[in-house]
Parts: sequence; structure tokens; C-alpha cells
Amino acid sequence: MVSKIINFIKNQKGNLIIFFFIFIFSTYFNYVNSVQNQVILIKKKHADIEQLLDFHKMFMKRFLQEASFKDTYSQQSLQALIDSISQKSSKKDSLGYASTWITLFNTYLSNNNSETITDYYVIKQNYQALLSGIIRYNVEVNRYHDLISQRPFNLIYLNSSLETFRDINNPVLNLTGFEIIY
Repeated sequence: MVSKIINFIKNQKGNLIIFFFIFIFSTYFNYVNSVQNQVILIKKKHADIEQLLDFHKMFMKRFLQEASFKDTYSQQSLQALIDSISQKSSKKDSLGYASTWITLFNTYLSNNNSETITDYYVIKQNYQALLSGIIRYNVEVNRYHDLISQRPFNLIYLNSSLETFRDINNPVLNLTGFEIIY
């Protein structure tokens, strides 16, 4: 049995070398393509969050008039958030704005219910859309970090430097009751 394997290797030496080179190159290019696709997906999720923040400015302006936001800290932070989103100062800052907004939005919804707000379900649906967008962004960032940290592949040189992405950490994003499936 061993002699048959040795004979096969001797007879097919050229073919096996070509096979291993093709396998190594295809693995490398598959990895590079996967990393690039993941970066594109993260940027798309980030753009989705920015788009939702732009849309949610109308809720922010409305909440400024509400009685639950009459205390000065909430009102000042909400007004600063509206101004910052309107200026679109930085791409990375939008993740911080999303985190701040989801906290304020959650506070507003927890202090009110469907009896006190006329369009409670529309507001809650938009809150859930933003929450879902942030969770999807975090999942994709975690996939990216898992991908670039895989043992055999973290030694592979990529043509471009790897981009850094950060998670959005917020106590509202408590996912202990959920299992995220990749």
C-alpha cells in the first residue's frame, strides 16, 4: 500500500506540484476577496446607519418638544446630536452619534407607552430599524475581525493595509437572550 502511494507520487510529481500551487494561489485569492467583500459590507452597513440617522432627525426635533426631554441635560445632548448629524462632520463620529441616539431613543420609549404617544408604533418601528442596523453592523465587524485573525491567514501579506473598524458598544445592545448565527 505504501509502495503504491510512493509510486503514485513519483509518477505524478509534476501534477501534484501544479495542484499544490493552484491550491495555494486560489486559497490566497479567496481570502483576499473575502476580506475585501467584508469591508464593502461593513461600509454598506455604516452607510445604512448614517441614512437612518438622517431620517431620524425628524424624531429628534420632535422629542425636543416633548415633556420627557425638558430636563436640560437631555435637551442639550439631543440638540448637540441634531447639530452634529446635520453637519456630517466625520464618518467615524456617526457611530458614536448612533450609540447616543439609540440610548436617548430607548429612554424615550421606556418612559412612554402607546397610550401617551399617538404614533407610538411608527416610532417603535423606527427604533427597531436603527437597533437592527447597529446590531447588523456589529455582526459584520465581528466577522471581519474573525476573518483577519484566523491563524494561517493572519500571516498572509495583503496588498493593501487592513482597515480598522470598531464595534458600537452600548448597554441598549444587550444580546444575552439571542444567539447570533453566522
